[in-house]
Amino acid sequence: MGLTRPRLNQLQDSDFKNSCRVAVDSNITLSGGTPATVDGVNLQVGDRVLVVAQTNSAQNGVYFVETLGSGSNGTWTRALDFNSNSNITSGIILNTTEGDTYSSKLWRLTTPDPITIGTTDLTFVANLQNSNIYVKDIAVSTSSTIVDSFTATGTTSVRWVISARDNSNSNFRTSTIDAVTNGTTINYNEHSVLQSSANDDVVNLAVVISNGNIVLSATGDSANCNVTIQRMTLGSNTTRGYVGANVLTGLTDLVYDLSPELGGTLGLNNNDITGTGNISLTGNITVTGTVMSNPTSTSVGTSATPVDQFQLSSFRGAKYVAVISNSGNHNIVEALVVHNGTTSTISVFGEVTTTSSLGDFSTDVSDGNVRLLYSGASSSNDVKIYATYIAS
Repeated sequence: MGLTRPRLNQLQDSDFKNSCRVAVDSNITLSGGTPATVDGVNLQVGDRVLVVAQTNSAQNGVYFVETLGSGSNGTWTRALDFNSNSNITSGIILNTTEGDTYSSKLWRLTTPDPITIGTTDLTFVANLQNSNIYVKDIAVSTSSTIVDSFTATGTTSVRWVISARDNSNSNFRTSTIDAVTNGTTINYNEHSVLQSSANDDVVNLAVVISNGNIVLSATGDSANCNVTIQRMTLGSNTTRGYVGANVLTGLTDLVYDLSPELGGTLGLNNNDITGTGNISLTGNITVTGTVMSNPTSTSVGTSATPVDQFQLSSFRGAKYVAVISNSGNHNIVEALVVHNGTTSTISVFGEVTTTSSLGDFSTDVSDGNVRLLYSGASSSNDVKIYATYIAS
């Protein structure tokens, strides 16, 4: 049944946070004792990190790397979207994008409301065993490189869809590998091969079982290749649907019950989508109806106060729509922000006011992040920001 009229306004109460680069699953000293490497990833200033295993659980949450130490003497600071009671609620969902253990994992804050930052114990749960779909991109040289490895226990068959590129020679290749295993031995076949050059295979692939793990390795035709894989598995650990969803189908309805993993229901009833789950799409979105936003508020006085930020390394710029309120007076304004890696520039336009302008926007670069700042003409301004980020 085709989806012709998505009602995105019914998703307005979804509570999602920007992705974190990695998650740390051991107790650390957050000021003057943070590690420079987490889950096999060398951190950079400005990286977002999810902290989930502090001895004092009230310290858990989202942090950014303020000072990158040498080994274990750095300092992390709570992220702007995770540093006040108003922007931390039960059911928050976020993703970690890198790491040997927690790459492409979805996390949910299970602590019930109300939450007081720095006082309430925060518990995060990762859907580690709930999804049989896994995506990863890795650099490959002319030496054999492991691009995927996971336990053979509970797996009977695997399919990888693989895209490879030779950056040195601008050649590309896609293929599919199907494999079956009894947990001890594995048989596989690579097929559906399509490549841009008959003389350049881009990468050569091999599958083995080693130390109880199913291992996919790639050897590049040059020293500068990349391999992107999508892995799908079947076996006793296989789930139905996505990230642990129970899928119920009827003649007219399709319902994904995402609780308790995602804390909500995504339902398809009479061409509507409702729920509080995470939606990630690659492609176009066509909307017939209303798109509504319910952003977090920031209280701002007369001094320049950060109301949003994004990483230099991840995004080239952003478009903002802001609503500012003060004692019954309201402004709405748009702003474009771009950076060159060192400095950031802002253009503010389209301001509409009920009386007069309540303040000014500016931007700067701080600790590897581009920040959007607001200065009020008077105290007690309520600033709401809707942001669209543009990848570098």
